[in-house]
Amino acid sequence: MKEFDSQIRESGRDVPEYHTEDWYEAMAWYGLDRTQAWEDFKKKEAKKEPNKATIYENLIKEQIDRHEAGVNKK
Repeated sequence: MKEFDSQIRESGRDVPEYHTEDWYEAMAWYGLDRTQAWEDFKKKEAKKEPNKATIYENLIKEQIDRHEAGVNKK
């Protein structure tokens, strides 16, 4: 997604401001939600950076909410 956004920027178009480094990381982890890898990540990060997994979970929820709001507009 980061590479795709980079290509969009190079073509002169804008990408959403909320596409931050944390957002890219959260979206990468989203595919592993409800897996042992995600659970292990949360435990490991709780020791290093306690808020990282929570930040990612919040960003994932925000993205889901954006998607649902967009779908429901139709």
